[in-house]
Amino acid sequence: MNEIVALHARFTLAMAPMPSAAAQSEACKRGSARFDEFVSQVERRVQSGTSLLQETLDRLSARGSKGDFGVGASDVSASFAKPSMPDEASSHPAAAPEGGTESALQDGTISRDKRLGQILDAIESRSFRQRSGRTIDQTGTSISRAPAFTLFAFLAKNRSLLLRVFLPFVAAYYLSFLFRTINATMSETLTSEFGLSAGDLGLLTSVYFLTFAIAQIPIGILLDRYGPRRIQSTLLLAVAVGAALFAVADNFPLLLAGRAVIGLGVAAALTAGLKALVIWFPKERVPLLNGVMIMLGALGAVTATLPADALLAAVGWRMIFELSAVLAACCAAVIYFVVPEASVASVVSGPTALGLRTIYSDCRFWRLAPLSAGCIGTAWALQGLWAAPWLADVEALDRPTVMRHLFIMAIALSLAALLMGLAADRLRRRGVDPKVALGVVGAVFILVQMALIVRLPLPSYFAWAVVASYRANASPLP
Repeated sequence: MNEIVALHARFTLAMAPMPSAAAQSEACKRGSARFDEFVSQVERRVQSGTSLLQETLDRLSARGSKGDFGVGASDVSASFAKPSMPDEASSHPAAAPEGGTESALQDGTISRDKRLGQILDAIESRSFRQRSGRTIDQTGTSISRAPAFTLFAFLAKNRSLLLRVFLPFVAAYYLSFLFRTINATMSETLTSEFGLSAGDLGLLTSVYFLTFAIAQIPIGILLDRYGPRRIQSTLLLAVAVGAALFAVADNFPLLLAGRAVIGLGVAAALTAGLKALVIWFPKERVPLLNGVMIMLGALGAVTATLPADALLAAVGWRMIFELSAVLAACCAAVIYFVVPEASVASVVSGPTALGLRTIYSDCRFWRLAPLSAGCIGTAWALQGLWAAPWLADVEALDRPTVMRHLFIMAIALSLAALLMGLAADRLRRRGVDPKVALGVVGAVFILVQMALIVRLPLPSYFAWAVVASYRANASPLP
């Protein structure tokens, strides 16, 4: 029914035959006034909290002295009465000037769109409350409350999509976190076996992020054109090749090449998952699902600490990467054969939907990008490699204690991802701008880093947990 109404509205508003040039001015005036009347009726309906159908039935059932159709008949008719039209173009803010249809439609659009946006926000908020089990009387007052809409209820209702879409992309993101963080655990072993300097170790870790960053824009275009299923499954095969190359490497250049291919392969791990969520799940649940996906994917960072250290002692680092290559290949097969193909309408054709020039010339992008990129990049660098040397060299901690710190950081990242998703969902429903939350979290992150630099007596586990937690801010809030 929603689709039928939407198609009817689009045909009525956008596809009706154009009137003659002489009649365009009057048509624009009538259309503008009719639209404003429609907005006013929607606003009154939202404020009353009752449906048009129910109101009509109530009125028709109330028999009175106004004829066979009851007391409400004239009122119902009046509610659908033709709105009065202005006599002159200047009497209405959106009336058509002499310049023609285009200029007529532009006048008054900003203020009217703002008003309509506020009404739509109210409708969305009411819809969410009703889905949550809250009953609203005709005055808009809550008269009863059922059990709140919970994450578990949503998961139960969408079991099939969660198994066929959500979990396969979560598995890919898990591998991304595993490879991103594993060098911090293996740095000592790789340094001793290959005679790496601090610069070599830093290059080995950063080449992952270098290829990862270079591939982002092309992969974004490919995701828009071909969808997340094909792109993610293809790139995961590159992860398998890179992990296998890293496992058999006997010199530093081969290690570097393997790590670079891995970075290229996991470049779509987050964006493909987000794209899949946008395609397959309700948009009001996407921020929460973003947080859940990052939380589960961050378990890869957890695996890269104490569990990986135990596995390193048992089977060696080469076997770890061989197993990772097999896991990546299996994940690629699952995504390709299990995830359904996105509909044509869900995939934007080519990069023209929102060009790079549009993005980079938007002042809103430049207000957010430096803070977000700087903080997230710092958090990745610290947890991915440099936290371990700092803890060992500056804090003079032994290896078991260092690994416990990395483990706590990974746990903090995982939990913070879920909390960020819940916070983004709650803030959106309360009308709080996510940019505010982004700024607050970024400020806390910077202050904690300054505390570490000047050696303030903060609990070490707490400070590094806050540093790791900022990585969870990468998706739900922006």
